[in-house]
Amino acid sequence: MFLNLTRFYYIILIALMAALLMLGNSSNYFLYIRNKSTNILHNIIYKADITTSKLSHLYQNIKDLVFIYDKNIELKQHNSLLKYEIQRLRALEFENRELKKQVNLVENGDFKYVSARVITNVIGPYNYYATILAGEQNGLKEGQVVINNQGLVGKIIQVFDKTASVLLVTDLNSKVPIVTSKFLEKAIISGSNENKLRLLYLNDTKKVEIGEVVVTNDNGEFFPTGIPVATIESISENYISAKPVVDITKLDYVKILVK
Repeated sequence: MFLNLTRFYYIILIALMAALLMLGNSSNYFLYIRNKSTNILHNIIYKADITTSKLSHLYQNIKDLVFIYDKNIELKQHNSLLKYEIQRLRALEFENRELKKQVNLVENGDFKYVSARVITNVIGPYNYYATILAGEQNGLKEGQVVINNQGLVGKIIQVFDKTASVLLVTDLNSKVPIVTSKFLEKAIISGSNENKLRLLYLNDTKKVEIGEVVVTNDNGEFFPTGIPVATIESISENYISAKPVVDITKLDYVKILVK
């Protein structure tokens, strides 16, 4: 647009100069007017040329800014994609680490392991259970033990085609055979619908200590020996409480022991 307007002005100025030249030397008065007009026109052309150059540079600068702006948007989009890929890879790395820990938790040749993601986690006051993304298609059955890298999570109580329900160790209906790690005293550990467990049927309360870890005791079918369950917190004549080793509020990936 600027260049077209400038060309138009040039044509007018050239026409005026031609008209002045045609006046010739007919009189001193016209000669004086022609010289003055020529000087004025030369100044106008010079300034117009400078203005055109500046406008041309300004136009080019605007084009450059638009190009840089477009490139900046493109780079930001590319950067967002890279950040997404980095986050995805980190999530996969974390998942692999967690699964490796779970594989190493129980060394028992009689069991295989099925990994599953926890998709829902329902916590009290009357129920403590979770839903996992694995089911009959993966060989799951009722009663099978569920663990994570910390220890015992619970056991399967209902199985569907692609999902299963897990009764968490803290549920009041959870009863797990255990053995104390120091004196090897056998007992049953029960949930309480709180973040505490209770030891039942312990023959001698003197043979258990605060801070002692209790582990699963082989019941011949689903429970292998040695899975950490809880740590003894308090001891009285009629009541022994323990804290579960698994944080049931932060369940993510679990493993199911399958024979």
